[in-house]
Amino acid sequence: MMLKCVMAKNCNIKCPAGLTTNPEVFDGDPRALAQYLLNIAHEVREILAHLGFRSLREARGRSDLLHLLDHPSSVGKLNLRAMLARVEEITVQDPIYLEKDYAVDDMILDLVQSALIDGDKQSVQIGGNALELTNRNKSVGGQLAVDIERMLNHEMPDANIPAAMKDGRGRRYLRPRAVSVSTHGSAGQSYGAFCNDGMVMEHTGTCNDGV
Repeated sequence: MMLKCVMAKNCNIKCPAGLTTNPEVFDGDPRALAQYLLNIAHEVREILAHLGFRSLREARGRSDLLHLLDHPSSVGKLNLRAMLARVEEITVQDPIYLEKDYAVDDMILDLVQSALIDGDKQSVQIGGNALELTNRNKSVGGQLAVDIERMLNHEMPDANIPAAMKDGRGRRYLRPRAVSVSTHGSAGQSYGAFCNDGMVMEHTGTCNDGV
């Protein structure tokens, strides 16, 4: 577990830190977080020992140890008893993991190049109702930001691009709101997590963590 994102920019493949928090919203002592996790592990072992289990694996699936609470703050009349049924554990022999997929970013990049590079425009608006995302579309905008940076400062650093500006260090970047991307639906993890200068991303719908 890490206390902050390491900016590896591959959320849609596998986060090397495993679990991160935003550095700007954490003002505590890292040792306190480490101790908190150690305390959780210690208490879990105590509870397992009290139940007569030697590991979490032995407790897995033991829904007979759970019971439903009849609490006055319960909402609705959902019958959750089916969730307490004992079922046989199925071990997946050959699990299928989603491979990296930059299809959405590649499509947006093509439109950006067509408008800002080939068309000499100063801005481009992409998306609207046509650009629907699902949970499978992770870190949308992240690869786009990397590609824009690479394009402006490495692949065509001397090209005349009306939408680009240059700072005092010689780094080129896009003008404000040069690229506006609108999406809708259910965005996956880390939507727009690594926006570059000049990029604006707007999503209507739901998003997972790391937005």
